Amino acid sequence: MRLFPALLAAFSLAVATVAAQQSDPAQESPPPPPQQPAATVYGATEPRTTHGTYGEGHNLQFGLYLAALLGLFAGGAYLIRNGFTMFQPKAKGDRKLLISETRVLGNRQFLIVAEYESRKMLLGVCPGRIDYLCTLAEPDREFPQISPEKIEA
Repeated sequence: MRLFPALLAAFSLAVATVAAQQSDPAQESPPPPPQQPAATVYGATEPRTTHGTYGEGHNLQFGLYLAALLGLFAGGAYLIRNGFTMFQPKAKGDRKLLISETRVLGNRQFLIVAEYESRKMLLGVCPGRIDYLCTLAEPDREFPQISPEKIEA
């Protein structure tokens, strides 16, 4: 989430820079001096000038392309970081089914302890099937009373 505000600030700074360059009359170049007419020779062309080849809207167009590119980059970074949660259904209330523990047996086979409300079940999972193995009992919370053994000598 910290990446999105930084990209938004960079985007606004780039747009402000392009807008300032376009509206600043001090940075405009003077008009080109009048050119002498070229000799009219068969196949001769007028000399080319590099001044003013892009026109007035070039900076604005560049700024818009830059803004669109930064916007696409920010949107992609947001979706990569947060996933496509807008397309996932939202949970209504607390979830009752939980996966407590998993153990890998190898070759894409797993043992899973699943809880539903207060019951725990052991499931075996392999490619193409899920098997119910047994219901797990709650462990005793108290230590059993063990009587001392009589040592016979």
